[in-house]
Amino acid sequence: ATAALVAALQDADKDMRYYIAWVLSQIAPENRSAVAALERLPTEPDAEVRGLAAYALGSIGLAARSTAPALIHVLAKDRDARVRVYAAQALGSVAGGNQEAVHALGDALVVSPYSTMLALETDPLAATENLEHLVREGALGPCGLYDAIDYTPQRLPAGKRSIVVRCFMAHHQ
Repeated sequence: ATAALVAALQDADKDMRYYIAWVLSQIAPENRSAVAALERLPTEPDAEVRGLAAYALGSIGLAARSTAPALIHVLAKDRDARVRVYAAQALGSVAGGNQEAVHALGDALVVSPYSTMLALETDPLAATENLEHLVREGALGPCGLYDAIDYTPQRLPAGKRSIVVRCFMAHHQ
């Protein structure tokens, strides 16, 4: 089944590519053969498909270690903030100590409520304070917390301190 899904990633219909990338993200840990196809998707013209491809690579984890350079490129260069957030999250899963990835993540000042909630077990006080800060910064939307806030200076419009990445990942709530 994975071979058919990977072949469908070449479909001319962007919606089809989007749904195929989503399916691969859901079954990714068991389908490492999708890595090469997903690694090509960050060059995809549609931002939603690029983001989901990065998310799927993150779902695969260390078996997708070879994709770290592609994800670093997306993190540094993609125009869409949501895609950069997914690339940053994926790098955290696939990098496995890759120093180039660690430096790229350090240069990307993106804070996500999801990662903060993961820190609740480790440092509940600091995580709670960070969630309160994110709410003050505008991360709370009508359906819960938005996906992230990007503080990376080189990506911000003049006069802005941050950009709220206004999308929701229901499973992050």
